Amino acid sequence: MKDELFDKLIASVREGGKILRGKAKPSRVFVIRASKNRKASAKLQLA
Repeated sequence: MKDELFDKLIASVREGGKILRGKAKPSRVFVIRASKNRKASAKLQLA
């Protein structure tokens, strides 16, 4: 792996750690509603 890409990876991992510890806020948040997932799974016969 190139040094530049490795440095970006390490920075990303450190940022993720800060977010998990509550020391930084995520840049975006995704909210997934369970009811819609269940309907989609049932429709696709996955559950």
